[in-house]
Amino acid sequence: MLIITMLNLHQLIKELLTRLASAISNGNVHATDTLLSITLTLPEWSWNTLVANMGDYCYSHCPQLELTVIGCGSVLEVTAQGTQRLHTVQQRFTKLKSTWPHWNIDANGLQPRALLAFAFDADSAMNAPWDSFPNTLLQIPAVLLQDYRQTKGITCSCRIKEGKINIDDVNLWTQILNMLADGEPGSKPHSHTHHNKHNALTRVASNPTNSSWLTLAEQANADIQNQKLTKVVLTRHIQVQGQHQFIPINVMKLLAHRYPNCTQIAISRSGSTLIAATPERLVTLQSGRVTCEAVAGTAPYLEGTSDQDQTSLELLGSAKGQHEHRVVVQHITDIMQLLCSDLIVQKEPKVMTLRFMHHLHSILSGKIKQDKDIFDFLQLLHPTPAVGGTPTPAAIGWIRRHEKFERGWYTGVLGWLTSDGEGEFSVILRCALLRANQANLFAGAGLVTDSEPVSELAETEIKLQTILDVLQDV
Repeated sequence: MLIITMLNLHQLIKELLTRLASAISNGNVHATDTLLSITLTLPEWSWNTLVANMGDYCYSHCPQLELTVIGCGSVLEVTAQGTQRLHTVQQRFTKLKSTWPHWNIDANGLQPRALLAFAFDADSAMNAPWDSFPNTLLQIPAVLLQDYRQTKGITCSCRIKEGKINIDDVNLWTQILNMLADGEPGSKPHSHTHHNKHNALTRVASNPTNSSWLTLAEQANADIQNQKLTKVVLTRHIQVQGQHQFIPINVMKLLAHRYPNCTQIAISRSGSTLIAATPERLVTLQSGRVTCEAVAGTAPYLEGTSDQDQTSLELLGSAKGQHEHRVVVQHITDIMQLLCSDLIVQKEPKVMTLRFMHHLHSILSGKIKQDKDIFDFLQLLHPTPAVGGTPTPAAIGWIRRHEKFERGWYTGVLGWLTSDGEGEFSVILRCALLRANQANLFAGAGLVTDSEPVSELAETEIKLQTILDVLQDV
């Protein structure tokens, strides 16, 4: 996270206020403007730690894009729920873009960004443990810290009404920057990979129980055999309790250490923090080019043994794994053909190897059509068969009838939009919702023809273990 000395802090605030005063006196702030963002380069800081006393924030790091973003505070929030949720947000963002001036003082290429996140189910009421999170959220951070391909900067945003700056937002900048300046670096991530029992965990709840999950899996198999479904993703929710409080920054450090190729996410709201290390990017739009990823077809393995290479080869040759992967690739292909030209689809999947798991992985890309935007992709792509099933309406209906807990943002989507409408979004997988010394974890498995419920249950347990290991070792 950003380390700011008090001297640099005062210089930064002075520079921002000077720029604001200049803008107002020169008539550069107009009555029709909704927001104003100012970006400065900050060369003397690093992402070593998050600030523990920062309050609500959102952090993400996408290694493939070389992009790290932290949003602190909020000057604008749009929430929505229901089948029109993304349309509602799309309309608001489209209007906002046209009245959102941005001054990049150093011309460093960084742009303001808006956080966009939404739940798996558009109709989810977001009951416990998700009651701190809305179903769908569009948020403009008051202070945005970015590291994009080694260009580092800070963007401060404020609301404008009738040509006047909202002074409360400017005061919020000062509060946030003071918190950043007062923050102390946290402990370094552990280098070990074995259990040191730093925080012994007790599993206090499981929904459904193992026996109930197996029964549901058998029901899903029957519905697949009767051609009511082609695939359905059945998930589990467990709650664990640690001996001491979970510190999100320490959890995120260890997640980054163990899953360096995954997109890392932490979003804190009202004392609850969602953390994730997800292997699946849903959609990225850059310079008019759209990239989507298909991640489906899974095999566990024992790290550090010859079994690792063997199971990788077995997954490539697995009829079940290949079928499950093709369903997702076809789903994404059909949508991209509607929204893109010059579509390129990877001919054969490759194996993505993470800690204890192999996944089949394909990349698809195309040129976005002129009358389309990233919201069109989000609306049509999610939920993919990798997290819901197929046919999508039947699978979602099945999940609503049979899953007796809130998925919330698990298997939902989180990402960032730039002020000109580009962005990157990931599916929220391998996650935990932390509050004090309790953690809620979620995992799922895709059931298709000939799925074996016991094996699928074991797969969910391995997926849960990716986060359980980290929580135990911090």
